[in-house]
Formats: sequence, structure tokens, C-alpha cells
Amino acid sequence: HCVTDENPALFKMIKRRAAKIGFSGPQILKCDLYDSNKENRPKMVFMNYKQANKLQDLIQKYHCPDVGHEVLNTAAVNAGSFDVYIRLTNGEGAALLDTWLDAKRHVIEWILDMKKDSTCQGRTRNLEDILFACEDETISL
Repeated sequence: HCVTDENPALFKMIKRRAAKIGFSGPQILKCDLYDSNKENRPKMVFMNYKQANKLQDLIQKYHCPDVGHEVLNTAAVNAGSFDVYIRLTNGEGAALLDTWLDAKRHVIEWILDMKKDSTCQGRTRNLEDILFACEDETISL
């Protein structure tokens, strides 16, 4: 596993918006997308990214039956992954990065002005509420 300190360098890394930080829901789920969906009614599926293996299994079953499961299974790709911890500045030990980010995300978004170009946050929050209320965290619109 990896341990890093909760310090300004960590916030600088987040502010650079490198890799996965740089492109996320607020840049995609804007009013124009919702308006276009309402007008054109495309078939769309929203799911918690942690459920991606289930979607990959369905795709494989119907569209790639000759491809081995291990090729499409993200768990197999991540089998060698490790946990990342943030050493807390308040002296209360360390927290898993995912837990730390979940606890700090609203403060980080505000401090770093990460949502300055986002629109229709209410619609996105409603969509998230519906998504997470479902047992399999997947919805079709």
C-alpha cells in the first residue's frame, strides 16, 4: 500500500486535474445534455462505475462470446492494485483515499472552483439519488 500526507501538494495534484480528475460528471452532465436527451430520447444506461464488471459480462455474453472473461473483467486487471492512504493532519491516523475524497469532495470542489462551468447540478443529484436507490446501482433512461 501507499501512504501520503494530507498537505498542499495533494491539493495541487487535484487542482491540475490530471488523468481521471480532469474529466468527470460536471463536464459531461450539463443542461445541454439533459435537454438533448429530452428532445431525442436516446437509450442510455447509467451505472455506478463499481458495477462495470456486470455490464462487461453482459456485453461479452451477447456480443463477444468467444472472448475470455479475463480479458473484459476489470477486477482481473486491478488484481495487483494496492490501497492508498492519506495521513491526516489532525493526528487521527490515516484514511483510505476513497474515504478521504468522499469526505472532502465538497470542500475540494469549492476551494478549487472545480464546478465553475457545471450546470444543472440539481438534475444530476436527482439522477444520482435514483441510481443509488436501485439495488444494482444501474438505471436505464
